[in-house]
Amino acid sequence: TICWEISVTSLIEYEKALCLSKHLHTDNIVIKPLYTGLNRKFFEEHVFMDLEDLDTIHLQRQEIFALQTMNLNDFGKLIIKSDGYVYTNVNKEPIGKIGESIKEIVVNALKDDSSWRQTRHNVIPCKKCRFSLICPSLSDYEYVLGKANLCHIVNDEKNEY
Repeated sequence: TICWEISVTSLIEYEKALCLSKHLHTDNIVIKPLYTGLNRKFFEEHVFMDLEDLDTIHLQRQEIFALQTMNLNDFGKLIIKSDGYVYTNVNKEPIGKIGESIKEIVVNALKDDSSWRQTRHNVIPCKKCRFSLICPSLSDYEYVLGKANLCHIVNDEKNEY
C-alpha cells in the first residue's frame, strides 16, 4: 500500500494539498504541517490547539493512562543515523551507538529523560495545566519550536500559556 505524505507550510499550500489529495483518489494521504522557521504565524493560527480543539478529543481510560506514561509519537521508535548513533528522537541526545547491546539501548530509551518518556504530564508549563492528561503527546514541533505547549489555552489561576 502506498501512503502519501504531503508537507505544507502555509494555508495556501494546505488548500492545494487538499485538491491534490482529491485527484489521487486514495484515503492513504496525510497532510502534515512543516515548520520552516519563517511560518510561525501559520503554526499559531492552524496547528496550535485551543479549547474548541479539546472538545473534539474523546479518550478512553487506557488512552489517558498511556498519555500520562509515554510519548505516543516516539514510543517504540529507534532511529539510527549514518554516524551510528541511536536516537529515540533526532531532536534529543543519542541513547546509544550501533553495536551496543540492544537491551542496553532499550533500557536507555526507557529512562525519564528520553523522548519515549517525555509527556505533557512532566514538562512545564503543561504539567500545571488541567488539560495535560488529554492533550496529544509532545511532537517534533515542540522540539523545533522550542515551546512545550502548542496551544492557546490559558492555565487557571496563573494566566500562563
